[in-house]
Order: sequence, then structure tokens, then C-alpha cells
Amino acid sequence: MISRLLSRLSPAARVTLGLVSLALTLLLLFDLVLGVFPNGEKQILQSRQRLAEYTGVQVAALISSDGQRHLPPVLNAMVRRDGSLRSIGVRNADGALLTATTGHADNWRQAVDRTVGRNQFIIPIRASDNGDRWGQVELVFEPISATLIQRAWLSPAVKLMLLFSLAAGAIFYLYLRRTFQHLDPSAAVPARVQSAFDAMNEAVLVLDGNRRIVMHNNAFEALLPERGEPVVGRDPATFPWLMKGIESASDTPAWVECLDSREAVTGVPYEAHTSGGNTRRLTVNASPVLDARNTLRGCMVSFSDVTELEESRMQLVSLMTELSASKEQLEVQNQELQRLASVDAMTGVLNRRAFFPRFEAAYRDAQARNMQFSFVMCDIDKFKTINDVYGHPAGDKVIQGFASVLQRTARDTDIVCRYGGEEFCVALPLTDPRQALAFAERVREQVEAELRQCIELTDRKAITASFGVAALGMGNHTAAELADQADQALYHSKNNGRNRCTVYSRIIAAQQEKLAETKAETQAETQVEIRAETQAESRPA
Repeated sequence: MISRLLSRLSPAARVTLGLVSLALTLLLLFDLVLGVFPNGEKQILQSRQRLAEYTGVQVAALISSDGQRHLPPVLNAMVRRDGSLRSIGVRNADGALLTATTGHADNWRQAVDRTVGRNQFIIPIRASDNGDRWGQVELVFEPISATLIQRAWLSPAVKLMLLFSLAAGAIFYLYLRRTFQHLDPSAAVPARVQSAFDAMNEAVLVLDGNRRIVMHNNAFEALLPERGEPVVGRDPATFPWLMKGIESASDTPAWVECLDSREAVTGVPYEAHTSGGNTRRLTVNASPVLDARNTLRGCMVSFSDVTELEESRMQLVSLMTELSASKEQLEVQNQELQRLASVDAMTGVLNRRAFFPRFEAAYRDAQARNMQFSFVMCDIDKFKTINDVYGHPAGDKVIQGFASVLQRTARDTDIVCRYGGEEFCVALPLTDPRQALAFAERVREQVEAELRQCIELTDRKAITASFGVAALGMGNHTAAELADQADQALYHSKNNGRNRCTVYSRIIAAQQEKLAETKAETQAETQVEIRAETQAESRPA
């Protein structure tokens, strides 16, 4: 981290920093040997000793002049004047405390311990007539802390040394910068070589073996956010406006990689940020510079501005993204149209056109794998009466309720379809006839219990439905034959009282055939009677 920060400084600044550091080191060595800088704690102790002695002199003078009544205000004034002084007391030779500032009795420790001469000071007072010890002055100070030491250390002498260091650093820097300008390596480059470099459209740098710039052209100066920014003698990595692009796979600068490998490095993406906030896209190429002995002397770095090309590429990418989004949106719309074309709008189940391809595919799959497969046909009983009595909107609600019961009862693998009008059908994969009949019974019971809530019934107690069940293996060979068998079972339920479920069987088929024959004979007799009546009416009277 420190080396990276130092690399961003100019050569003059780096040398100045080194000289100032050397000067400070010498000063510290002098202080270690000769004691140049004052010791902060020692200064505090000396100051306290002087204050204690001064206080003792003042107290002795007041006592000798018979001014003991003035002692309390004088002592209090001294305590207020010095922030580190806690209290002062005057004690006679017998140990009696004659006068003291507030809190002195609590602050003072009677026993002499290691704090005497540091936080506590005792100044003896002698009588003026015979020189015997009259008493003593006691001073209690705050404990010496790091803050007090720091304040004492920052003496005028120390401040002067710091100011000297700053001034010397500024003088060193100005002098060295001027010196480096005279020692500029570019001054040794012939003018014709520099002119040839300036004629190049690409920004070009020439680096020495230590990654320092020794030469650059006008095209590189045009990339600088600020004119006059120092270039020569710097590592290109120290330019904050020049950064590797996010597409780069490595954080190692291209010229460093070139100098380390002694091989050319090409096509490295970089970004140059201008003062106006714009970003220029660059492609960096670095080639090693070798002398006649094949010794590495440096490298040449070129910066190709590909901003316009990159903008064109981004526009093309944006256009392709929009086309892809349009394609996806079109596919979604097509899927929605396909769904609308295959789903009955009223009930949400499959319509007849979409149902039969799936039904036939499921039938063939079950037939090929020899698996169970069933089919249920169902019809709402007396639905025409519901439309006639309650109206078509009420009939639509009944149909929707019937479809909802089927969907809730069916499994995810089952296929529900509105066959036409009030008639529905359900394909049941992996279901035998017994299970299919149980399914039909559940639907029938729910229809009878729930559909009365769709409309307010006045002519009946409930709305019911009839069901016909058929399964694979009942003599059918196609899906259409299976549906026909379920339809026959449904009509058997209709003809035998409605509101019931019937499983297809041979007996039911025979009954349906006989019923169909009887119906056909009745229709034939009706046609004969109609023709006879028509002929009789056409004869002349």
C-alpha cells in the first residue's frame, strides 16, 4: 500500500520525502545522545517544583510579616490560577493544619510515599529568629497524564523544529523539481525523433527498464485530463485517469507484463477518463525494446482510441438485444394466441379442437405400453330447461360451475375438455374403470351439492349431471371408439333416471343398439304416415 502511494508521487516529491525523513532521523539521534528535545514529564516535575518553592517563599513571607489572615485568599487564588493544582495547605510543626484550600484534607496523604515530589510537594518553613522548623507548606497536584506530557512536549523549541522540517521539505522539493527539469531525459532525444513520434495518430510512450516514461508524443498529451500534467519519469500506472477496462482478465498493466515476459502484449482494453466526465475506450499494445546484445532496455506502449468503434459495437449489441426482446415478445404473444385458440373462453378448460390431438396421443401411448386408460363423458341434466326458465346468463354460470368442479377434482395429468354446450369429457391416464367410476361419482356428488349455489332455484331442488365411463380394453381400438363407448354409457344414464354414473358394457351396447333400432323404426313409420297424409291432401275432392 505504501509503495503504491509512493509510486504516484513525482521523483522530486519522493526524493524530498526521503531527505526530510533523513533529517528527522538525525534529529532523533541527536536527541537520544544529547537530549535536544525536552522530556515532557521532566518539564512538568520541574515546573511543579518551582511552583512549590515559590509558594513556600510567599507563605513564609506572609507569616514573618504577621499576615497570616491573608493566607486563605492567596492560597485559593494560586489554586485557581494553576489548573493542575488541586489544593494547598499550611501545617505547623506540631502537625496541626493552620489553613488550607477546599478539599485539601481529602487530597493530602499524611504518610510520605512515592508520590512526594511528583503529585505531592512539601516545602519546609523555618522561623526567622532562630532558624528552627516552624512548619511546612503542602501542595497536591493532579496525577501526571499523557495529555499533560503532550502539552509539555509541544514546547516552542519542538514547534520550531517541526516548522523547520516543513520549511526544509518545501525548499528541498522546489530545488529538486528544478533540478529534475534540467535533467529531463526527453531533452536528450533528438528533435527529429520527437517530431516523428508527434506525427503518429496513436498515443505512444517509451518506458525504461524501471517502467518510467522517458518519451511521449502529442497524441498522449491529448489524453491528459489537464494540460501540463507531469509525464516524464512517472509510471503510467500512477495516472488516476488511466484504468484497465472491466473486460481485462488480469490486473497487471500491459507494460509490466511486457517487461516481465520480454514478449509483446496486444489488445489490452483500457479506459481514459477526461476532465469533462467522458470516457475514451483504448486498446493498449506493448512491445519490448532490446539493444544489440538482446538486453532489455525498456518497452514501447501505444494507445489506440477505439471509442467510436466501441460505440458502434454497443449500438449493434443494443439493436440485437431489442430484436431478441421483440422476438421473445412475439413468441409470448404467439403462445398466448395458441392458448386462446385451445382453451374454451367461458370455462378455461380445453376446447374440442385442442382436446382430441392430446386425447388420441395419450390413448395410443397407453395402448402401446399396455397401461390403464379411462374416459368419462358427462352432461348437465335438463340444461335446456335451465336456459328456458332462468335465462342464458344463468345457464353460463352453471356451465362455469360444472367446469370448476371437474378441474378441482381432476389430477394434473388428467385432460378436461368442454365437448360442446353443456357436455364435458375427461381423459384419465393410468386409471382403471373402477377408479374412473369413483372419479365420476365424486364429481356427481359435488355437482349436486354445489351447483345450486350458482343460481336461485325455484323449480327444482338441485342441479344434477349424468356420467358415462369407458376404459381401454373394452373392445375399443381407437380413441374415437373409446369416446363412443363412454357416450353410450352416458345415454344409458340419461335414459335410466339421470343423476347417475354408468360404466360401459356389452349389455349397455346391446340396449343402445336395440333402442337405436326402435327409434329408427319409429322414425320410418312416422315418415310413412306423413307421406300418406300428404298424398291424401293432394287428391282432388
